[in-house]
Amino acid sequence: MFLSKQICWVYVSIIEVIILYLQSILSGNPDMPDFKYTSIDIAQMLRWQAYKTQNVLLNKTQLEKLLYITYGIYAALTNERLCEESPKAWPFGPVFPRVAKHVDVDLPPQEWKKEEYEADPNLRKAIDFVVGTYSHTTAKVLSAWSHEEDGPWYQTIYGKKEVEDVQGNKIVPAWNTPIDFSLIKEYFSRKFINR
Repeated sequence: MFLSKQICWVYVSIIEVIILYLQSILSGNPDMPDFKYTSIDIAQMLRWQAYKTQNVLLNKTQLEKLLYITYGIYAALTNERLCEESPKAWPFGPVFPRVAKHVDVDLPPQEWKKEEYEADPNLRKAIDFVVGTYSHTTAKVLSAWSHEEDGPWYQTIYGKKEVEDVQGNKIVPAWNTPIDFSLIKEYFSRKFINR
């Protein structure tokens, strides 16, 4: 049963990337960037590293917030998005919807894409820092942190009158709005890298 669920996650992840690519072609944006990782890949790496190095089983909220911090630190280090999915502003903070839907934290963590983790020094630096620093932090504290007034989540919901969606259309922020990459990069550069 466990193996079949993991295989299903991989297939779902592949199907979602294909759908994202097809949507980009249909929307007139065939230059979709290639990503080495999916949000599910990074979530599974975080789960494994937290379990292996800190003896911690992350709950859903902890996983989402640690993924968000990893995404932000990676952005600050590389000026690149970590994965194909951007975090969205949900009521309890930034969320990667595919991870929320497809990662079952009740299943034991497994080693995930070890070679990729070891081969990418910026990814390893981000994950190791996040797991070592925040894996023991409660979901409540992480959610409160993600709502800070100078943070990207808060700025997405309350700080702007209009933002652009992925296709460049102007929209009024609401729940489920993608959090702008430049807000994330600037915030994590300021708070975590250049402090």
